[in-house]
Amino acid sequence: MMRMDRMEPLQPAPAGADLSLDRVSLGYGVRLAVQDLSGHFARGSMTAVIGPNGGGKSTLLKGLLGLLRPRDLAQLIRQVRQERVGAIFLEDISDPRLLEQLARETGVALGGRLYSDALSAPGGPAATYVEMMQANAAMLLQALAPASGSGMSR
Repeated sequence: MMRMDRMEPLQPAPAGADLSLDRVSLGYGVRLAVQDLSGHFARGSMTAVIGPNGGGKSTLLKGLLGLLRPRDLAQLIRQVRQERVGAIFLEDISDPRLLEQLARETGVALGGRLYSDALSAPGGPAATYVEMMQANAAMLLQALAPASGSGMSR
């Protein structure tokens, strides 16, 4: 039996299951490629993994082979609490689910979406590189302003 996360107790595997996945989440950095995947698989059975490009198929296989470590949300929660993080920020181009869950689990507010690898549409708040930097700086200052009494300097 294989267990890849520690979020909830693994459900008992049915007779004949040689591989069990219970709420597996895998990704790179803060970007999730596979979230909450569960299943039981018997030796000799065949399973097709299908999906669009970027859907997490290769990431899942890398996780099953031990080439990619599973996300340890519990460790992230401990670190956010220990570091007394003032806000959690999302990237404009990444899946927000992990960070939304982290915010719920820790009680830390979502500070907003930052522009990272892409500009906004023309006429938007980050249509140029300079506007992107200005929009991100404004978002950071606005979200972290209540934390100014915690010893952080701006």
